[in-house]
Amino acid sequence: MRDWRYAVALAIVTTLASADAAWAQGRYIRPYELNLHAGAFFPDQGPGDDTEAMLGARILVNLLSGWSFGGSFDWIPRGEIPTGGEDVDINTYLYSGGVEYNFASQSTTRLFIGGGIGAATTKLSDVPEGFEDSDTDLLVPIAVGIKWFDRPANPAWGIRVELRDNLIWLERGGGDTDATNNFEVSGGISFLLGE
Repeated sequence: MRDWRYAVALAIVTTLASADAAWAQGRYIRPYELNLHAGAFFPDQGPGDDTEAMLGARILVNLLSGWSFGGSFDWIPRGEIPTGGEDVDINTYLYSGGVEYNFASQSTTRLFIGGGIGAATTKLSDVPEGFEDSDTDLLVPIAVGIKWFDRPANPAWGIRVELRDNLIWLERGGGDTDATNNFEVSGGISFLLGE
């Protein structure tokens, strides 16, 4: 029990010290980041389990300590299922909140890691009567990536490239759930705002 308290105290002191060091070394990052991105989604299984295109946005609040927190939204058009009447369109939406840690660097390039929790919703359009038209499952994204900024201190914009494993717990028949690995590779532009 006592070791746990020491670990928490050490983490707090380290975070505060890294915030002072980041400011002192001129690595200031503006507090708000809006990222618009596109990429490829590699579903583990399910309807249309081929590689799919995706579009999305992330909004982050950046702290001087290197930590960031915020939200993410992705849209994946998964294609159509042909039926006797109208074709059924399949769309998946990934939305989550999370945290990231940006490793300090004197250069314009920074490595980051992150994770979060959210949901994955798959919606079907024009389904016949009596069939469910949407399904929502637990989502836990785990990310690693690189940010390149236009300048090392107080940047205005940047490019973000990342690899995510979107762990989605899909419900099976009988109430069982299985975790699936749904990888995402994305890249886009980030706008840094605020003072």
